Amino acid sequence: MKKLHTLTAVAVAALLASCGGGGDNDARGALLETPQTLTTLSAAQIDSSTAASGMQAFTGPAQCDVRVVSLNYATVGVHEESTNASGVLLVPAGACANASHPLVAYARGTDVQKPRTLANPSDNETFLLAAMYAAQGYAVVASDYLGYAKSNYSFHPYLHADSEASSVVDSIRAARAAAFGQGMGLSG
Repeated sequence: MKKLHTLTAVAVAALLASCGGGGDNDARGALLETPQTLTTLSAAQIDSSTAASGMQAFTGPAQCDVRVVSLNYATVGVHEESTNASGVLLVPAGACANASHPLVAYARGTDVQKPRTLANPSDNETFLLAAMYAAQGYAVVASDYLGYAKSNYSFHPYLHADSEASSVVDSIRAARAAAFGQGMGLSG
């Protein structure tokens, strides 16, 4: 019986070692391009838009300007193969720039527009994230997911929870790397 337990322990250890990651997946979340500041939305611009649309009662008045930064980062596909995803980092700026900001990871809904990116300050969803969170002092990272925007993955694996979760977790890693490299303070 003791021999069976030892053999089982050795088999489990070998299995865990073979699944242990390593290889190309060690770079998950690594930035593949230098993050680019696309624009900075002023608190006044945000307030003007949210007031005009009637959303300010929902978002509240902007406390901060918001820096919109594009990201392109390493992640993995459906079969753990190396690939990339893109996204956006929204960082409180202006009067809020020198503070440390909690990081919120946003997982957007499925979309049928493959070229659409959240790294577009004119995108309604991006603007709403900026007004609701970043203008209130939270940094926000949002992934475009596999197969969208700058991703070179050949398709978007609809409703594949593991790949969606991986791209979000890796976007957090990318946001931290971008913030560190550009002197932006994140606390989450």
